[in-house]
Amino acid sequence: MKLLRAVVVMALLLAGCGGESPPEASNDLLYLRTAAGIAVATAGADSAAFQALDSLPSSDWSTLVRAQGRGNTTRVQGVDPRSGKLVWSKDLQGRYTLKIVSADGKMAALSSARESYYSAGRTETMLTIVTADGSSRVLELKGNYEPEAFSTDKENLFVVEYLPARRPTHYRVRNLDLVTGQVGGVYTVDAELQEAMRGTARVQTMSADGTRLYTLYTLKEHGERHTFIHVLSLDEEWAHCIDLPDGFQFATQSATSMTVTDDGKRLFVGNAESGVIADIDTEGLKVLRTGQVSYGLGTPTHMTTSDGRLHLSSGRMITVVSLRTFKEIRSIFMGQPITGLQPASDGYRLYVGQRDRIAVVDAVTGDRLGSFDPPGLDRIRLLGRSTQQPSQPRSGDTIECAC
Repeated sequence: MKLLRAVVVMALLLAGCGGESPPEASNDLLYLRTAAGIAVATAGADSAAFQALDSLPSSDWSTLVRAQGRGNTTRVQGVDPRSGKLVWSKDLQGRYTLKIVSADGKMAALSSARESYYSAGRTETMLTIVTADGSSRVLELKGNYEPEAFSTDKENLFVVEYLPARRPTHYRVRNLDLVTGQVGGVYTVDAELQEAMRGTARVQTMSADGTRLYTLYTLKEHGERHTFIHVLSLDEEWAHCIDLPDGFQFATQSATSMTVTDDGKRLFVGNAESGVIADIDTEGLKVLRTGQVSYGLGTPTHMTTSDGRLHLSSGRMITVVSLRTFKEIRSIFMGQPITGLQPASDGYRLYVGQRDRIAVVDAVTGDRLGSFDPPGLDRIRLLGRSTQQPSQPRSGDTIECAC
């Protein structure tokens, strides 16, 4: 009996030290960025539905757009990530670089692969606009511009103008009319022309429906710093700035994370270095409350919400926060550094990106439910509809944000 008991104990210990069992199969799509580019895989599937370099997702990942060079032509294609089937296609003469995609994935902006990078300076910018109906248009702009986001009606393109054009040290957000080709100013929510403000863009994120772009800026003025969220409405075409409280001024870009709830009504911002989190009302355009939480050690950080909970990760630890009380519920420790978070469709499970696999945890209890390695994918750099990192001027330069 003692021998049998010892064998059972040893078997349990070995099972605990061995690999985890695969989780229950799911139809959830996993949104990934890997060493080979953008990828989409169904949880537990035998292969990825889509994977390609030089590709960008629409804001809700309903369509993935890729641009592939072939000789002296570029083929621009929209693909359904769930089936991997081609949705639309357009061939362009010349080699082009994909810049941005509209919220519905039916329009894309590209630039010539030969065009100099904005930080090197240029006095003219050529943008090629391609649509899913097979049409294309070339816009020639006087100045140094980079596309930022399409308006939801796809009649305007918000662009970033770098100044001075030949030796850029700062920039401002402008509005390009895709019908007339004219560049104009961006107005506030009160329909007033925005004044210029200097700062440094750190991170940004888009609402799931593609109607809002949120960018976090830090402004240094008279020896002091303050941080604010620049809100760009892509449907109503206005902009507004929301000042953040103390605790966000000095965080590095990798220590800062943001997420928007699925209904678009709340924006959450976190600073892993100070442990401060903020809850922002996106309709009232104001900070409702702040909290203090215990982040893990290390960066980068990630954040997502699901079923009344806010999940924050830093290093190898996930902190779970109640959205009702804004207090910590628990901490979940993972075996590897975390590369991203994505809630499952059932609201009770959480996919956790790691370097070479996806772990699945119970979002309520924190229990580990298993893990799997998406087949055919290289090292996982990012999981989920994560925070974007905006293009920035050279290190040490400033930017001009119209706020």
